[in-house]
Amino acid sequence: MIENSFGIPELREQLLGDGLELENVTDVPLCPWRIRGHHLLRVEVDDTEEAFQSFRRRLGGVRDLLEDGRLVVVNGIEGSGKTTLIHRCVDDLQSRIVQALGRTPDDTPTGEPGDWALRSHEDRVCIADLSDKASKVAYVNGQICPIAVINRRIFERVVDALIRRFGPSEKLRALAANERDSPEILYEKLSEEFLQDRKFFLLVILPSIKLGPRLAHLEFLRSYVNFTDPRLVFFGETTERDIAGELGPFDYRKKDVLVNVSVGELKDIDLDKFVKTRTSRKGLAKSHVIIAPRTLSEARPDIEYKTVRVLQNWLFEVGEIARGASREEILPDDFTVHQERLLGTLVRHRGEPRPGGDGQGESQR
Repeated sequence: MIENSFGIPELREQLLGDGLELENVTDVPLCPWRIRGHHLLRVEVDDTEEAFQSFRRRLGGVRDLLEDGRLVVVNGIEGSGKTTLIHRCVDDLQSRIVQALGRTPDDTPTGEPGDWALRSHEDRVCIADLSDKASKVAYVNGQICPIAVINRRIFERVVDALIRRFGPSEKLRALAANERDSPEILYEKLSEEFLQDRKFFLLVILPSIKLGPRLAHLEFLRSYVNFTDPRLVFFGETTERDIAGELGPFDYRKKDVLVNVSVGELKDIDLDKFVKTRTSRKGLAKSHVIIAPRTLSEARPDIEYKTVRVLQNWLFEVGEIARGASREEILPDDFTVHQERLLGTLVRHRGEPRPGGDGQGESQR
């Protein structure tokens, strides 16, 4: 079977039966702290390496987190790879914590099929990944909740993650049931009474919530500047620019806890880099999709690659066209077919009639 070089191996729950099943998909961010082998898929495009190194410098060392927590905010346009960068930063910080404890992290892929498996939990680190929980924490009957309610729901899910990771705890149950204190006080108690007491670190990936006005986004993120406490690091993302100067803490005791990095649009060179990296990486099946240089050169004007998400989807879809024709090599016509499909979908979603239809058009989905 021909493998799509531009697919992302993802472990998903089977609809029938137990366990996880490996699927080659395109609609997920890379998550190396969760799946071994996702390291191999990383491509240094759209300034992500510069942003990642900036994160490492500005975060400080593991010892610094024993004194103050952090809020890491990645900003950039929609689809620019913010979530993937956050997962990489989480993975890096987890590895640094494990190394500081004198252990070797489980993060070295070899390119073998066994790499596509769940990573084991690292000692004394809990990752609460709420990146896909926006609809569950932010809405009721389709209406956006007040930020105070959103923050309370996020706290409850953070506690749930700790209980799943470390087992039942009377302290955690008491915090989850506490409806009197504000989230700021609850996180402070969580840090003092649980994390510091047991020498654990908690890394929280916040959901990406579309809050509307810029001020609402800033209010939400500013909350987490003030929620940071020792051994507690939050990761969030936003499309808002130049936010660092507007996220000062309300609490005068909180200092230098914000780490803000940015990612941007792709450059022309990033297309070639992305294709070369993905089609020559370790772990590919012997029979896999490639793009000949002449094909890429000819198709370049038709490829949309403003952001890494759009480029990833483009290349995956043309790879599926080639696989459907039992070919390993993507041809120029495959890009044309994909573009025509996109245009056809756009026309139908605008309510114009399908070819051969009754002329009434479709309602927008």
